[in-house]
Amino acid sequence: MDIVGMVTRLPTLVFGASRCDDSFADRLSYKYTVLVLVLFAIIVTNKQFGTKHIQCWVPAQFTKNYEEYVNDICWVSNTYYIPLDHKVPKYDRERRQNELRYYQWIPFILLLQAFCFYFPHIVWRSLSRRSGIDVRDIVDAAINYKSVDTATKDDKHKSELMEYIVEAIDKYVDDPRRQAEERDKHMNLKRIFMTVCIFMGKYLGNYLIIVYFTTKALFITNAVCQIFLLNLFLGQEFHLFGIQVVQRILQGRGWDTQSIYFPKVTLCDFQIREALHPRDSHRYTVQCVLPLNLFSQQIFTFIWFWYMMVFVVSIFDVIVWVTRFFPDKQYNYIKRRLQLMKRDTDFSSHPPEYMKGWYREFIFGYLEPDGIFMLRLLSSNTSDFVCTEVINQLWHAFHTKDLKHMKRKRKQELGGEPVRKEIERQISDPVDLTECYESIRRRTSSVPPPPSMHPASPSTATEKTNNGYGLLTSRKPSSLTPLVEGDV
Repeated sequence: MDIVGMVTRLPTLVFGASRCDDSFADRLSYKYTVLVLVLFAIIVTNKQFGTKHIQCWVPAQFTKNYEEYVNDICWVSNTYYIPLDHKVPKYDRERRQNELRYYQWIPFILLLQAFCFYFPHIVWRSLSRRSGIDVRDIVDAAINYKSVDTATKDDKHKSELMEYIVEAIDKYVDDPRRQAEERDKHMNLKRIFMTVCIFMGKYLGNYLIIVYFTTKALFITNAVCQIFLLNLFLGQEFHLFGIQVVQRILQGRGWDTQSIYFPKVTLCDFQIREALHPRDSHRYTVQCVLPLNLFSQQIFTFIWFWYMMVFVVSIFDVIVWVTRFFPDKQYNYIKRRLQLMKRDTDFSSHPPEYMKGWYREFIFGYLEPDGIFMLRLLSSNTSDFVCTEVINQLWHAFHTKDLKHMKRKRKQELGGEPVRKEIERQISDPVDLTECYESIRRRTSSVPPPPSMHPASPSTATEKTNNGYGLLTSRKPSSLTPLVEGDV
Protein backbone atom coordinates (compact mmCIF):
# COMPACT_ATOMS: atom_id res chain seq x y z
CA MET A 1 0.00 0.00 0.00
CA ASP A 2 1.36 3.40 -1.01
CA ILE A 3 0.99 5.24 2.32
CA VAL A 4 2.92 8.28 1.13
CA GLY A 5 0.69 8.60 -1.92
CA MET A 6 -2.43 8.36 0.21
CA VAL A 7 -1.19 11.08 2.53
CA THR A 8 -0.38 13.41 -0.37
CA ARG A 9 -3.81 12.79 -1.93
CA LEU A 10 -5.67 13.14 1.36
CA PRO A 11 -6.49 16.87 0.96
CA THR A 12 -7.98 16.13 -2.46
CA LEU A 13 -10.00 13.22 -1.09
CA VAL A 14 -11.34 15.33 1.78
CA PHE A 15 -11.93 18.66 0.04
CA GLY A 16 -12.45 17.51 -3.54
CA ALA A 17 -10.52 18.63 -6.58
CA SER A 18 -7.93 21.33 -6.12
CA ARG A 19 -9.70 24.46 -7.37
CA CYS A 20 -8.17 27.58 -5.94
CA ASP A 21 -9.51 31.12 -5.98
CA ASP A 22 -7.31 32.41 -3.18
CA SER A 23 -3.70 32.44 -1.98
CA PHE A 24 -1.54 29.84 -0.23
CA ALA A 25 -1.97 31.59 3.13
CA ASP A 26 -5.74 31.19 2.84
CA ARG A 27 -5.44 27.51 1.97
CA LEU A 28 -3.09 27.06 4.91
CA SER A 29 -5.95 28.13 7.18
CA TYR A 30 -9.08 26.60 5.70
CA LYS A 31 -7.61 23.49 4.08
CA TYR A 32 -4.43 22.24 5.74
CA THR A 33 -5.27 23.44 9.26
CA VAL A 34 -8.72 21.89 9.03
CA LEU A 35 -7.16 18.65 7.80
CA VAL A 36 -4.71 18.58 10.73
CA LEU A 37 -7.43 19.25 13.30
CA VAL A 38 -9.72 16.57 11.86
CA LEU A 39 -6.90 14.02 11.95
CA PHE A 40 -6.15 14.88 15.57
CA ALA A 41 -9.84 14.54 16.44
CA ILE A 42 -9.87 11.06 14.89
CA ILE A 43 -6.75 10.03 16.83
CA VAL A 44 -8.10 11.28 20.16
CA THR A 45 -11.48 9.64 19.57
CA ASN A 46 -9.77 6.33 18.83
CA LYS A 47 -7.75 6.61 22.04
CA GLN A 48 -10.83 7.39 24.09
CA PHE A 49 -12.93 4.48 22.90
CA GLY A 50 -10.28 2.02 21.79
CA THR A 51 -8.22 1.77 24.98
CA LYS A 52 -8.60 2.51 28.66
CA HIS A 53 -9.03 6.25 28.78
CA ILE A 54 -8.60 6.40 32.58
CA GLN A 55 -7.22 4.07 35.24
CA CYS A 56 -7.87 4.72 38.93
CA TRP A 57 -6.17 3.20 41.97
CA VAL A 58 -8.99 1.87 44.14
CA PRO A 59 -8.96 0.48 47.70
CA ALA A 60 -8.08 -3.18 48.08
CA GLN A 61 -11.57 -4.19 49.19
CA PHE A 62 -13.05 -3.08 45.87
CA THR A 63 -14.00 -5.87 43.52
CA LYS A 64 -13.45 -5.75 39.77
CA ASN A 65 -16.94 -4.43 39.20
CA TYR A 66 -16.27 -1.67 41.72
CA GLU A 67 -13.05 -0.80 39.94
CA GLU A 68 -14.80 -0.49 36.58
CA TYR A 69 -17.45 1.67 38.19
CA VAL A 70 -14.82 3.96 39.70
CA ASN A 71 -13.08 4.34 36.33
CA ASP A 72 -16.34 5.25 34.63
CA ILE A 73 -17.56 7.64 37.30
CA CYS A 74 -14.22 9.45 37.41
CA TRP A 75 -14.23 9.74 33.61
CA VAL A 76 -17.69 11.23 33.27
CA SER A 77 -17.20 13.49 36.29
CA ASN A 78 -14.31 15.92 36.22
CA THR A 79 -11.11 15.12 38.05
CA TYR A 80 -8.85 17.76 39.56
CA TYR A 81 -5.11 18.23 39.78
CA ILE A 82 -3.10 18.70 42.97
CA PRO A 83 0.72 18.55 42.73
CA LEU A 84 2.25 15.58 44.52
CA ASP A 85 4.19 17.80 46.91
CA HIS A 86 1.04 19.69 47.95
CA LYS A 87 -1.46 18.67 50.58
CA VAL A 88 -4.94 17.79 49.38
CA PRO A 89 -7.32 20.60 50.42
CA LYS A 90 -10.05 19.77 52.87
CA TYR A 91 -12.91 21.66 51.23
CA ASP A 92 -14.44 20.89 47.86
CA ARG A 93 -14.30 24.49 46.70
CA GLU A 94 -10.52 24.55 47.03
CA ARG A 95 -10.21 21.21 45.30
CA ARG A 96 -12.33 22.26 42.33
CA GLN A 97 -10.19 25.30 41.58
CA ASN A 98 -7.88 23.06 39.53
CA GLU A 99 -10.63 20.93 38.01
CA LEU A 100 -10.04 19.43 34.57
CA ARG A 101 -13.12 19.91 32.42
CA TYR A 102 -11.78 19.34 28.93
CA TYR A 103 -10.43 15.82 28.47
CA GLN A 104 -13.83 14.28 27.67
CA TRP A 105 -14.51 16.96 25.06
CA ILE A 106 -11.19 17.15 23.21
CA PRO A 107 -12.53 15.62 19.94
CA PHE A 108 -15.42 18.09 19.90
CA ILE A 109 -13.09 21.00 20.70
CA LEU A 110 -10.86 20.05 17.77
CA LEU A 111 -13.81 19.74 15.40
CA LEU A 112 -15.16 23.11 16.54
CA GLN A 113 -11.77 24.67 15.86
CA ALA A 114 -11.73 23.06 12.41
CA PHE A 115 -15.10 24.62 11.60
CA CYS A 116 -13.92 28.04 12.81
CA PHE A 117 -10.96 27.86 10.44
CA TYR A 118 -13.19 26.85 7.54
CA PHE A 119 -15.87 29.48 8.20
CA PRO A 120 -13.99 32.45 6.59
CA HIS A 121 -13.70 30.43 3.39
CA ILE A 122 -17.48 29.95 3.39
CA VAL A 123 -17.86 33.72 3.74
CA TRP A 124 -15.50 34.33 0.82
CA ARG A 125 -17.21 31.82 -1.46
CA SER A 126 -20.73 33.06 -0.71
CA LEU A 127 -19.98 36.79 -0.98
CA SER A 128 -17.68 36.56 -4.01
CA ARG A 129 -20.45 34.89 -6.02
CA ARG A 130 -22.63 37.93 -5.42
CA SER A 131 -20.27 39.96 -7.57
CA GLY A 132 -21.64 38.38 -10.74
CA ILE A 133 -18.53 36.38 -11.62
CA ASP A 134 -17.31 33.04 -10.32
CA VAL A 135 -13.64 33.61 -9.62
CA ARG A 136 -13.04 29.91 -9.02
CA ASP A 137 -14.27 29.02 -12.51
CA ILE A 138 -11.96 31.63 -14.02
CA VAL A 139 -8.94 30.24 -12.17
CA ASP A 140 -9.98 26.68 -13.02
CA ALA A 141 -10.20 27.55 -16.72
CA ALA A 142 -6.74 29.14 -16.52
CA ILE A 143 -5.34 25.99 -14.89
CA ASN A 144 -6.84 23.88 -17.68
CA TYR A 145 -5.41 26.30 -20.25
CA LYS A 146 -1.97 25.85 -18.75
CA SER A 147 -2.25 22.06 -18.57
CA VAL A 148 -3.35 21.55 -22.18
CA ASP A 149 -0.65 19.58 -23.92
CA THR A 150 0.61 21.55 -26.89
CA ALA A 151 2.07 18.36 -28.36
CA THR A 152 -1.45 17.16 -29.14
CA LYS A 153 -2.05 20.28 -31.24
CA ASP A 154 -5.26 20.99 -29.35
CA ASP A 155 -5.09 24.68 -30.17
CA LYS A 156 -8.86 24.98 -30.56
CA HIS A 157 -9.46 23.90 -26.97
CA LYS A 158 -6.85 26.35 -25.68
CA SER A 159 -8.33 29.20 -27.67
CA GLU A 160 -11.81 28.38 -26.33
CA LEU A 161 -10.52 28.44 -22.76
CA MET A 162 -8.75 31.75 -23.29
CA GLU A 163 -11.83 33.20 -24.97
CA TYR A 164 -13.97 32.16 -22.00
CA ILE A 165 -11.57 33.74 -19.48
CA VAL A 166 -11.28 37.02 -21.37
CA GLU A 167 -14.99 37.26 -22.10
CA ALA A 168 -15.94 36.62 -18.46
CA ILE A 169 -13.51 39.22 -17.10
CA ASP A 170 -14.42 41.74 -19.82
CA LYS A 171 -18.14 41.46 -19.10
CA TYR A 172 -17.49 41.94 -15.41
CA VAL A 173 -15.15 44.94 -15.58
CA ASP A 174 -17.03 46.60 -18.46
CA ASP A 175 -20.49 46.28 -16.92
CA PRO A 176 -22.35 49.56 -17.63
CA ARG A 177 -23.41 49.71 -13.98
CA ARG A 178 -19.72 49.86 -12.99
CA GLN A 179 -18.82 52.83 -15.20
CA ALA A 180 -17.89 56.22 -13.80
CA GLU A 181 -20.83 57.95 -15.50
CA GLU A 182 -23.25 55.78 -13.56
CA ARG A 183 -21.43 56.26 -10.27
CA ASP A 184 -21.55 60.06 -10.54
CA LYS A 185 -25.32 59.89 -10.39
CA HIS A 186 -25.20 58.73 -6.77
CA MET A 187 -24.95 61.10 -3.87
CA ASN A 188 -21.65 61.24 -2.01
CA LEU A 189 -23.14 59.84 1.20
CA LYS A 190 -24.66 56.92 -0.66
CA ARG A 191 -21.40 56.21 -2.46
CA ILE A 192 -19.54 56.10 0.85
CA PHE A 193 -22.14 53.74 2.28
CA MET A 194 -21.94 51.50 -0.78
CA THR A 195 -18.15 51.39 -0.53
CA VAL A 196 -18.20 50.38 3.12
CA CYS A 197 -21.09 47.93 2.84
CA ILE A 198 -19.88 44.92 0.87
CA PHE A 199 -23.45 43.82 0.22
CA MET A 200 -24.29 46.90 -1.87
CA GLY A 201 -21.04 48.10 -3.44
CA LYS A 202 -20.87 45.49 -6.18
CA TYR A 203 -20.50 48.05 -8.98
CA LEU A 204 -17.83 50.31 -7.53
CA GLY A 205 -14.89 48.35 -8.92
CA ASN A 206 -13.57 47.19 -5.53
CA TYR A 207 -16.19 44.71 -4.30
CA LEU A 208 -13.99 41.62 -4.60
CA ILE A 209 -11.10 43.42 -2.92
CA ILE A 210 -13.23 44.42 0.07
CA VAL A 211 -14.62 40.89 0.45
CA TYR A 212 -11.16 39.33 0.08
CA PHE A 213 -9.52 41.53 2.70
CA THR A 214 -12.49 40.98 5.00
CA THR A 215 -11.91 37.25 4.65
CA LYS A 216 -8.23 37.65 5.44
CA ALA A 217 -9.11 39.67 8.53
CA LEU A 218 -11.34 36.79 9.62
CA PHE A 219 -8.50 34.29 9.12
CA ILE A 220 -6.10 36.37 11.22
CA THR A 221 -8.66 37.05 13.93
CA ASN A 222 -9.56 33.38 14.04
CA ALA A 223 -5.93 32.27 14.50
CA VAL A 224 -5.50 34.65 17.46
CA CYS A 225 -8.87 33.96 19.05
CA GLN A 226 -8.39 30.20 18.83
CA ILE A 227 -5.39 30.38 21.16
CA PHE A 228 -7.22 32.51 23.72
CA LEU A 229 -10.34 30.39 23.34
CA LEU A 230 -8.34 27.40 24.55
CA ASN A 231 -7.76 29.32 27.79
CA LEU A 232 -11.47 28.89 28.43
CA PHE A 233 -11.58 25.23 27.43
CA LEU A 234 -8.43 24.13 29.25
CA GLY A 235 -8.89 26.39 32.26
CA GLN A 236 -5.27 27.55 32.02
CA GLU A 237 -3.30 30.35 30.37
CA PHE A 238 -2.77 28.41 27.19
CA HIS A 239 -1.54 31.45 25.25
CA LEU A 240 1.70 31.18 27.29
CA PHE A 241 2.03 27.43 26.80
CA GLY A 242 4.30 27.53 23.76
CA ILE A 243 6.57 30.15 25.32
CA GLN A 244 7.03 27.95 28.39
CA VAL A 245 7.86 24.96 26.20
CA VAL A 246 10.56 26.95 24.40
CA GLN A 247 11.97 28.16 27.72
CA ARG A 248 12.24 24.60 29.05
CA ILE A 249 14.04 23.48 25.90
CA LEU A 250 16.47 26.40 26.01
CA GLN A 251 17.17 25.75 29.70
CA GLY A 252 17.87 22.08 28.99
CA ARG A 253 15.04 20.74 31.16
CA GLY A 254 13.50 18.75 28.32
CA TRP A 255 9.87 17.70 28.02
CA ASP A 256 7.53 18.71 30.83
CA THR A 257 6.17 15.42 32.19
CA GLN A 258 4.40 17.17 35.09
CA SER A 259 2.58 19.76 33.02
CA ILE A 260 -0.11 21.70 34.85
CA TYR A 261 -1.92 22.10 31.53
CA PHE A 262 -2.15 18.37 30.83
CA PRO A 263 -1.56 16.49 34.12
CA LYS A 264 -1.23 12.74 33.88
CA VAL A 265 -2.03 11.97 37.54
CA THR A 266 -5.20 13.48 38.99
CA LEU A 267 -7.58 12.99 41.91
CA CYS A 268 -11.22 12.01 41.84
CA ASP A 269 -13.91 12.29 44.52
CA PHE A 270 -17.04 10.15 44.49
CA GLN A 271 -19.64 8.78 46.87
CA ILE A 272 -21.14 5.30 47.16
CA ARG A 273 -24.51 4.83 48.84
CA GLU A 274 -25.49 1.56 50.45
CA ALA A 275 -28.67 0.05 49.05
CA LEU A 276 -30.14 -0.85 52.45
CA HIS A 277 -29.07 2.42 54.02
CA PRO A 278 -30.00 5.22 51.57
CA ARG A 279 -29.11 7.95 54.05
CA ASP A 280 -25.63 6.61 54.58
CA SER A 281 -22.97 7.09 51.95
CA HIS A 282 -19.26 6.64 51.81
CA ARG A 283 -16.98 9.27 50.30
CA TYR A 284 -13.81 8.19 48.54
CA THR A 285 -10.87 10.06 47.05
CA VAL A 286 -8.85 8.02 44.58
CA GLN A 287 -5.84 8.72 42.43
CA CYS A 288 -6.26 8.29 38.66
CA VAL A 289 -4.02 8.19 35.62
CA LEU A 290 -5.05 9.91 32.36
CA PRO A 291 -3.03 8.29 29.53
CA LEU A 292 -4.99 10.43 27.09
CA ASN A 293 -3.29 13.58 28.38
CA LEU A 294 0.04 12.28 27.11
CA PHE A 295 -1.31 12.54 23.56
CA SER A 296 -3.23 15.72 24.34
CA GLN A 297 -0.07 17.49 25.48
CA GLN A 298 1.75 16.59 22.28
CA ILE A 299 -1.23 17.51 20.11
CA PHE A 300 -1.84 20.90 21.67
CA THR A 301 1.87 21.71 21.69
CA PHE A 302 1.89 21.17 17.95
CA ILE A 303 -1.35 23.16 17.59
CA TRP A 304 0.10 26.15 19.47
CA PHE A 305 3.11 26.42 17.17
CA TRP A 306 0.95 25.69 14.11
CA TYR A 307 -1.41 28.54 14.98
CA MET A 308 1.54 30.89 15.42
CA MET A 309 2.81 29.90 11.98
CA VAL A 310 -0.63 30.45 10.44
CA PHE A 311 -0.85 33.87 12.09
CA VAL A 312 2.58 34.99 10.86
CA VAL A 313 2.00 33.70 7.31
CA SER A 314 -1.42 35.38 7.17
CA ILE A 315 -0.02 38.72 8.36
CA PHE A 316 2.77 38.55 5.80
CA ASP A 317 0.30 37.66 3.04
CA VAL A 318 -1.92 40.63 3.91
CA ILE A 319 1.07 42.97 3.70
CA VAL A 320 1.98 41.55 0.29
CA TRP A 321 -1.56 41.98 -1.04
CA VAL A 322 -1.85 45.53 0.31
CA THR A 323 1.37 46.58 -1.42
CA ARG A 324 0.17 45.03 -4.67
CA PHE A 325 -2.68 47.52 -4.84
CA PHE A 326 -0.64 50.67 -4.52
CA PRO A 327 -1.34 52.69 -7.70
CA ASP A 328 2.26 52.60 -8.90
CA LYS A 329 2.43 48.83 -8.29
CA GLN A 330 -0.73 48.26 -10.32
CA TYR A 331 0.52 50.47 -13.14
CA ASN A 332 3.96 48.87 -13.36
CA TYR A 333 2.55 45.34 -13.12
CA ILE A 334 0.25 45.77 -16.12
CA LYS A 335 2.64 47.96 -18.08
CA ARG A 336 5.51 45.46 -17.94
CA ARG A 337 3.32 42.67 -19.26
CA LEU A 338 1.92 44.81 -22.05
CA GLN A 339 5.45 45.70 -23.06
CA LEU A 340 6.38 42.02 -23.08
CA MET A 341 3.60 41.50 -25.63
CA LYS A 342 4.94 44.43 -27.71
CA ARG A 343 1.78 46.45 -27.14
CA ASP A 344 3.74 49.69 -26.85
CA THR A 345 4.32 49.52 -30.62
CA ASP A 346 0.64 50.48 -31.08
CA PHE A 347 1.66 54.03 -30.15
CA SER A 348 5.06 54.25 -31.83
CA SER A 349 4.00 57.38 -33.72
CA HIS A 350 2.79 59.20 -30.59
CA PRO A 351 4.59 60.81 -27.65
CA PRO A 352 5.13 58.85 -24.40
CA GLU A 353 2.49 60.91 -22.58
CA TYR A 354 -0.11 59.71 -25.06
CA MET A 355 0.78 56.05 -24.47
CA LYS A 356 0.82 56.61 -20.70
CA GLY A 357 -2.71 58.02 -20.89
CA TRP A 358 -3.93 54.88 -22.63
CA TYR A 359 -2.23 52.68 -20.03
CA ARG A 360 -3.76 54.58 -17.13
CA GLU A 361 -7.22 54.43 -18.67
CA PHE A 362 -6.85 50.67 -19.20
CA ILE A 363 -5.61 50.03 -15.66
CA PHE A 364 -7.60 52.47 -13.53
CA GLY A 365 -10.63 53.06 -15.75
CA TYR A 366 -11.22 49.66 -17.34
CA LEU A 367 -9.72 46.95 -15.11
CA GLU A 368 -9.98 48.75 -11.77
CA PRO A 369 -8.92 46.95 -8.54
CA ASP A 370 -11.26 44.00 -9.07
CA GLY A 371 -9.87 43.24 -12.51
CA ILE A 372 -6.28 43.48 -11.31
CA PHE A 373 -7.18 41.28 -8.34
CA MET A 374 -8.41 38.52 -10.66
CA LEU A 375 -5.27 38.81 -12.76
CA ARG A 376 -3.13 38.49 -9.64
CA LEU A 377 -5.02 35.35 -8.65
CA LEU A 378 -4.46 33.90 -12.10
CA SER A 379 -0.75 34.62 -11.84
CA SER A 380 -0.35 33.10 -8.36
CA ASN A 381 -2.44 29.98 -9.06
CA THR A 382 -1.36 29.22 -12.63
CA SER A 383 1.65 31.03 -14.08
CA ASP A 384 2.73 34.49 -15.09
CA PHE A 385 2.69 33.40 -18.73
CA VAL A 386 -1.05 32.68 -18.62
CA CYS A 387 -1.70 35.96 -16.83
CA THR A 388 0.30 37.89 -19.43
CA GLU A 389 -1.69 36.31 -22.26
CA VAL A 390 -4.97 37.22 -20.54
CA ILE A 391 -3.79 40.82 -20.10
CA ASN A 392 -2.88 40.94 -23.78
CA GLN A 393 -6.34 39.75 -24.85
CA LEU A 394 -8.07 42.15 -22.45
CA TRP A 395 -6.01 45.02 -23.87
CA HIS A 396 -7.10 44.09 -27.37
CA ALA A 397 -10.77 44.07 -26.31
CA PHE A 398 -10.41 47.39 -24.49
CA HIS A 399 -8.50 49.08 -27.32
CA THR A 400 -11.03 47.98 -29.95
CA LYS A 401 -14.07 49.11 -27.98
CA ASP A 402 -12.50 52.40 -26.97
CA LEU A 403 -11.57 53.30 -30.53
CA LYS A 404 -15.15 52.72 -31.68
CA HIS A 405 -16.44 54.92 -28.86
CA MET A 406 -13.98 57.68 -29.74
CA LYS A 407 -14.95 57.59 -33.42
CA ARG A 408 -18.64 58.00 -32.58
CA LYS A 409 -17.85 60.88 -30.27
CA ARG A 410 -15.60 62.50 -32.88
CA LYS A 411 -18.32 62.22 -35.51
CA GLN A 412 -20.77 64.04 -33.28
CA GLU A 413 -18.30 66.84 -32.60
CA LEU A 414 -17.44 67.32 -36.30
CA GLY A 415 -20.96 67.77 -37.66
CA GLY A 416 -23.30 65.64 -35.71
CA GLU A 417 -26.94 66.37 -35.11
CA PRO A 418 -26.49 68.50 -31.93
CA VAL A 419 -24.16 70.94 -33.72
CA ARG A 420 -26.48 71.33 -36.72
CA LYS A 421 -29.46 72.09 -34.49
CA GLU A 422 -27.51 74.75 -32.61
CA ILE A 423 -26.43 76.43 -35.84
CA GLU A 424 -29.97 76.45 -37.23
CA ARG A 425 -31.30 77.88 -33.97
CA GLN A 426 -28.83 80.75 -33.97
CA ILE A 427 -29.41 81.58 -37.65
CA SER A 428 -33.20 81.58 -37.31
CA ASP A 429 -33.13 83.67 -34.12
CA PRO A 430 -34.81 87.07 -34.94
CA VAL A 431 -32.77 90.25 -34.53
CA ASP A 432 -34.05 93.09 -32.37
CA LEU A 433 -34.20 96.25 -34.54
CA THR A 434 -33.72 98.51 -31.54
CA GLU A 435 -30.18 97.32 -30.85
CA CYS A 436 -27.25 99.27 -32.18
CA TYR A 437 -25.33 98.39 -35.31
CA GLU A 438 -22.24 97.34 -33.38
CA SER A 439 -24.21 94.85 -31.31
CA ILE A 440 -25.81 93.40 -34.46
CA ARG A 441 -22.40 93.08 -36.11
CA ARG A 442 -20.94 91.21 -33.12
CA ARG A 443 -23.96 88.91 -33.01
CA THR A 444 -23.92 88.02 -36.69
CA SER A 445 -20.14 87.58 -36.79
CA SER A 446 -20.31 85.01 -33.96
CA VAL A 447 -22.49 82.62 -36.01
CA PRO A 448 -20.48 80.46 -38.43
CA PRO A 449 -21.90 79.59 -41.83
CA PRO A 450 -23.36 76.12 -42.37
CA PRO A 451 -20.88 73.27 -42.77
CA SER A 452 -21.61 72.98 -46.51
CA MET A 453 -20.30 76.53 -47.15
CA HIS A 454 -16.89 75.81 -45.63
CA PRO A 455 -14.48 73.64 -47.60
CA ALA A 456 -12.72 71.03 -45.55
CA SER A 457 -9.36 72.30 -44.45
CA PRO A 458 -6.29 70.04 -44.60
CA SER A 459 -6.06 69.90 -40.81
CA THR A 460 -9.69 68.79 -40.53
CA ALA A 461 -9.22 66.09 -43.12
CA THR A 462 -6.15 64.87 -41.32
CA GLU A 463 -8.03 64.65 -38.02
CA LYS A 464 -10.88 62.70 -39.63
CA THR A 465 -8.50 60.07 -40.96
CA ASN A 466 -6.58 59.80 -37.70
CA ASN A 467 -8.79 57.00 -36.33
CA GLY A 468 -9.77 59.15 -33.37
CA TYR A 469 -6.30 59.29 -31.78
CA GLY A 470 -6.19 63.09 -31.89
CA LEU A 471 -8.70 63.37 -29.08
CA LEU A 472 -6.17 62.19 -26.53
CA THR A 473 -3.50 64.76 -27.46
CA SER A 474 -5.45 67.85 -28.52
CA ARG A 475 -8.97 69.09 -28.10
CA LYS A 476 -10.49 71.02 -31.00
CA PRO A 477 -12.07 74.32 -29.92
CA SER A 478 -15.78 74.62 -30.47
CA SER A 479 -16.89 76.44 -33.61
CA LEU A 480 -19.69 78.11 -31.68
CA THR A 481 -18.92 81.32 -29.79
CA PRO A 482 -21.27 82.08 -26.90
CA LEU A 483 -23.50 85.11 -27.28
CA VAL A 484 -22.48 88.28 -25.50
CA GLU A 485 -24.81 89.08 -22.64
CA GLY A 486 -26.75 92.27 -23.07
CA ASP A 487 -26.60 92.29 -26.87
CA VAL A 488 -30.31 91.62 -27.22
